[in-house]
Amino acid sequence: MKEEKEKKQIEAPKDSQGAEVAIFFNDGDKTILSGVDIAIPQILIAHQTGTYIMPDLSAAQTFKGVILHAHNIRAFWPIPFEQSGGGEPPSCFSMDGIAPEYNSQAVEAPKCAQCPKSTFNEKEDGTKWVPCRMKKRLYILMDNTLIPYRLTLPVMSGENFNQYGSNLIAKGVPYQAVVTLFSLASSRSKIKNIPYYKTAFQQGETLTPGQIGGVVEAWKKWMPIIQKETVTSQELED
Repeated sequence: MKEEKEKKQIEAPKDSQGAEVAIFFNDGDKTILSGVDIAIPQILIAHQTGTYIMPDLSAAQTFKGVILHAHNIRAFWPIPFEQSGGGEPPSCFSMDGIAPEYNSQAVEAPKCAQCPKSTFNEKEDGTKWVPCRMKKRLYILMDNTLIPYRLTLPVMSGENFNQYGSNLIAKGVPYQAVVTLFSLASSRSKIKNIPYYKTAFQQGETLTPGQIGGVVEAWKKWMPIIQKETVTSQELED
């Protein structure tokens, strides 16, 4: 009986009078997704304040959730954001960090590792940078939300996640099987000594078999939508 409750995927939300609106959930996703082009809500990192900006625009220094999926992305804009103002799609992008997508406007190279845009270039002022931006996307299941949230990690935060995930795998635990605590740790860039914040990861409680089953069902449901997510300038501007 206890395990059956743990397998419950969605508890219907209640309106201001406390009445259930379960009628909208009785036919599964066909009803709740009808007429809506789903956009995964984005969690941003505000480096000025050292906080996460949640999709409802509230600020949080920490939060927790179950990481549903993670993958690398790369994107190249021929005109820098400071000149274009952002908002334009990348001319070349990759959804796995290995090879460009076939529908890129202008593919720079067959493989990302072979591309000159994915290595350090030198600006006019002598500073070095990588024109093709590399990030890691995490999709996170959180309490009281029906849609996973997306957190896009810069390179150094991505390295923290790789170490965290590797530590879990060494113990035989996939990251989908635990609650992860997210926080921010202050740091400084090596080249310009600019302060910024890196995401830190801490293992929380381990999910029960019933809860893991719920995560697996959520993965099956959301992966088709996650795989269609395009790269935007908003999540890479930092």
